[in-house]
Amino acid sequence: MKVSKLSREDVPAALELWCESRGTGGDPGPTRRDRDRMRRVLEQISASGKACCFLAREADAAAGFVTAAVIDHPVMDGPLGAVEELYVRPEFRGSGAGEGLLRHALDFLRERGAAVFRTHTCTKDSTAAGFWDRLGWERDVVTFSRYDGAPVNPAAG
Repeated sequence: MKVSKLSREDVPAALELWCESRGTGGDPGPTRRDRDRMRRVLEQISASGKACCFLAREADAAAGFVTAAVIDHPVMDGPLGAVEELYVRPEFRGSGAGEGLLRHALDFLRERGAAVFRTHTCTKDSTAAGFWDRLGWERDVVTFSRYDGAPVNPAAG
């Protein structure tokens, strides 16, 4: 398994993987607008010094990808390393691709001063949860998300 930093030429392969990952677990997958935004994000990541994307390949097949970023906080000591997306195609799981991708992402984040790392996964994704558990990551935060356009319910207060 070869893991390399995303290049502009790799963007289509990484986009395909990202879209594939979004189409699992009952998610209908990305819309055309989502795909365009995701492609722009990958293009920007490939040129960023504070974010990264690594692509794992087996022979000529794209096996998986990871994105990560350094997040600075105005009062916390040091930056936070955020592992944002990590996906390995089912046929490559158990091959070490996920661990290799994560190792490259964490090295990138550490080189930029991060010593605390966070990631997220869908609460219903037992495969992903098992991966993080097996690697010794702690379940210590519940994330609630709000997307633009969501109605406000003052009664929920």
